[in-house]
Amino acid sequence: MKRVIFSTLALCLCAIVSTLAEAQDKTLEQTLVSEGAAALAKAARESGDARRGAVVFHQRRSSCTQCHAAGSGPSPLGPDLAIAKKNVDLVHIVESLLTPSKVVEPKFRAVQILTEEGRLHTGMIASETPEVIALRNPAQIGELIEINKQTIDDRVASKVSLMPAGVVNQLPGRQQFLDLIAYLGEVAEHGPGRARELRPDPEQLEELAYEKVDHVETIKALRYGDQKEGRALYALNCASCHGKDGNLAINPLARRFAQDEFKFGSDPYAMWKTISYGNGLMFRWDAVLTAKQRYQLVHFIREEIVKEQN
Repeated sequence: MKRVIFSTLALCLCAIVSTLAEAQDKTLEQTLVSEGAAALAKAARESGDARRGAVVFHQRRSSCTQCHAAGSGPSPLGPDLAIAKKNVDLVHIVESLLTPSKVVEPKFRAVQILTEEGRLHTGMIASETPEVIALRNPAQIGELIEINKQTIDDRVASKVSLMPAGVVNQLPGRQQFLDLIAYLGEVAEHGPGRARELRPDPEQLEELAYEKVDHVETIKALRYGDQKEGRALYALNCASCHGKDGNLAINPLARRFAQDEFKFGSDPYAMWKTISYGNGLMFRWDAVLTAKQRYQLVHFIREEIVKEQN
């Protein structure tokens, strides 16, 4: 009888350990998606704090203000989130963050244009005349790409949102997500005036001090074990935009590692800086991954994705 009891306890403990391990492997996005949009909207109404959410929105680490304004002037790329609306639906706001490509308004849909020279341009239409189309360059926000229509070989509206999947993984946890939802609901309901009231003081937005990293020694110490760790980090954090193999990009703006030129250099340190501090629509990862984890990610990309082809 005792053996049966101990065996049952052992099985229960194994099941608990397995469940905890699976939970640790999940990203914040995956955890929130499994909870459901309606439940998260209800939780945001009950325990979300709009004033704390304003800090989350404006902090550099969350990357919201790279593309969106909230009643503070022209929006850099996406919609102004503080345009007052009636009957604000928090479920829709939750879904917009967790599944950004589910519903994309036509005017915010990206366009991909292939020219006769074989160059592919992607962006949102800023203006269009019978002769020229101008796209907002999402890789260099604020810059316009002007294309002579006579040189266009193909033009396709993208089905994928310019907002990257997994953007909520920049947040520290579930409560910050609920606070952000509460803030977005508040400013959408009450407009720019409320957004200005909630705007945090500059000292609330201060980032942590710069990390100290011995780059040379970290790079020299990278081994196959780091490559394996980088593979797991890539699957969790990068594949949703760049694709599982790094070349069949899901997001139209994501770099195809084995084909596209590395804009800021392909040496380990240059790639580490790009991952750390972001660029264009790519958000920064220095608040999410440790310095070593970012180098492990670089090591995996260099050794398994681009070594032979690029």
